[in-house]
Parts: sequence; C-alpha cells; structure tokens
Amino acid sequence: MADEKTTSNSSVTNVAIIQSIANIITTIVETFGWAGALFICSFSFVLLYATETQKQRIIDLYVLGEGISRLWAVLILSGLFVITAVAQHRSYQKKLKVVTDELERVGKEKSELQEATLKMQLPHAKSKTGGKSK
Repeated sequence: MADEKTTSNSSVTNVAIIQSIANIITTIVETFGWAGALFICSFSFVLLYATETQKQRIIDLYVLGEGISRLWAVLILSGLFVITAVAQHRSYQKKLKVVTDELERVGKEKSELQEATLKMQLPHAKSKTGGKSK
C-alpha cells in the first residue's frame, strides 16, 4: 500500500515537473521567439553540460569560424536557421490572425451598435484587416 502511494506521488511530481518545464519553454518562446528560445536553450545546455574542451571547440568552430570548411557544420547551421525562421513565421501568423479576428469582431460590433442607435443601415467599406466584411 505504501509503495502505491509513493508511486502515485512520484508520477504526480514528475507530471508537475514536466508541466513546469513546458511553461518555462513556452514563456521563453513567447518572449524571445523561436530563434531566441533555441539560442537560450542551446547556450544553457552547453554552459551546464559541456566540458572546457568542448566549449572551446564550439567557440572555435561556430563563433570564430575555424575549420568551417567542413560542409556539415554549415549545413546544420543553415538547416537550423531555416527551421527556426519557419517556426517563427508560423508563430507570428497565428498571433496576427488572433489580433485581426478580434479587430474585425470589435468593428462589426461597433457598426451594429451604431446602426441600432441610428435605426438605419450604414454603408460599409471592404474590410481593411483582411477579414470578411458585412
């Protein structure tokens, strides 16, 4: 019986830890974007787990460009840049859609209130935010 409680408490604790880590990463992505989040996570990982020799090799290769003639290093950095740029673009598109939809909703509600107050149909221009007009 005691083992079941320990296992249950342990799994609840593990879930809480995973949720906390996910919240931290989400906050970093929302604050700094995907590029910044990737940089911060990579930097933190290297800072915590790399040996002095590994850190020096990373600086030599990726910062100073020594031995950059190796194709794999350029390909990895280029691919990482493209993936990060696409992820950032998708993130901004989602945020822009939310803002645009809210702007359209507020505009439509304002028009409906004005029409109800004036008791007449008002002329409407096409939407300037890309949403559907009335």
